[in-house]
Amino acid sequence: MKPFSGLILGTLASIVVYWAVILLGFGSGLSLQEAFVKNMGHGLTATVLFGFLGLLAYFFLPKDSNTQETPVAPKTLHDVIVSLIFSPAPFGTKLEKTVERTVQALGVEELFVVQYHGESLKVLHQNMSAHPLRETLVLADEAAENPLEKELLLFPGRKTKNHLTTLSLQGKNRTLVLVSMQAEHLLRPSGVIGVLFPSHAPSPETLETLEFLGQNLAFALSLIEKKEAILRVNERQVEQLSDKDPRFGIFTNLKLRQIILYEIKRNQRHKTDLSLLLFGIDHFENLSGILSSEQCLSTQKELVSLIKNSLRDTDIFGIWDENIFAIVLPDLAFQSANALSRKLASLIAKKRFEGAGKITCSFGITTFISPEDTIETFRRRAESALQKAHQEGGDRTEIKLLVSPAHPTH
Repeated sequence: MKPFSGLILGTLASIVVYWAVILLGFGSGLSLQEAFVKNMGHGLTATVLFGFLGLLAYFFLPKDSNTQETPVAPKTLHDVIVSLIFSPAPFGTKLEKTVERTVQALGVEELFVVQYHGESLKVLHQNMSAHPLRETLVLADEAAENPLEKELLLFPGRKTKNHLTTLSLQGKNRTLVLVSMQAEHLLRPSGVIGVLFPSHAPSPETLETLEFLGQNLAFALSLIEKKEAILRVNERQVEQLSDKDPRFGIFTNLKLRQIILYEIKRNQRHKTDLSLLLFGIDHFENLSGILSSEQCLSTQKELVSLIKNSLRDTDIFGIWDENIFAIVLPDLAFQSANALSRKLASLIAKKRFEGAGKITCSFGITTFISPEDTIETFRRRAESALQKAHQEGGDRTEIKLLVSPAHPTH
């Protein structure tokens, strides 16, 4: 029963009992009407007094007591966390409910959950009205003014499961607890849970509960990532059934391989030249950690449009991998492919991409020049050249050829 409802019932019951006593107990020999008239003055005074006491008690009750949920006992909080996190609801809803019940059970002032996202931290949830965080924090940012953000950015370097410190926020001391989100089967943590306590340090049981929360959130996030990875694989398989990639409007990897195989056979019959140029955005993982997936895709589309308008009609442009694009160059040797890469690098350097600003690309080039070559060695050479260009710092072109004494380069 809610406190306010109990207060009303208790006050009414006291008034009824009082009237029953004075009418039945002190009205002996009198009718109820005569007893009522005789004791009306005392009865009304007592009724007003009971009502006043009930009203006084009401003012001492918390105003939101009739809307608060029944607190969760700490010993059952682990069961509540598991049931909420692994319920069939959307992850955002599950996370919000889990945080609400945890805050309620542990007497926490504020709590936030952030996820590692490349070289940045992405805020998944925060119930922090007094000390809000930025939605995305770059780990290399050393100029954060918010003391909470400073501690959060320093935490990955501590290599600990949890960290406690005292912060002065708006003139009051708060105990900040940072707990790593890491499941037992994962090599790396998925993120961080941050908790602000009013002043006191948390008990060992509270720390254990927060670590338990972190483990389960990390496990739930890993399941989501696996599901998304499966969906991406399925999407790629669907894409390979058509000639054109639906995102960029250029040839798929499967179609490029078919074209390369045809051009290799033509090369072997007519001794024509054939080059393969692979290129990709430098430091794309860092870029995807700062920008959203939609912004990264938009940058790639801008790049594709720029390149597509700079090629010959006979050049064959397509998607090779997630951040690798390919240009199959029939009738061109590696020298001409190298000249093309310099031209494309110059165009990219002059353009400012929306959201990403200035970017650079690396290029890997190879040419099919020997009967000893195969489509696989041809492909692997181009990929190896691009990988080396990225590893050397990017914004460069690497050329790898199959050198044979009987078939010198030209």
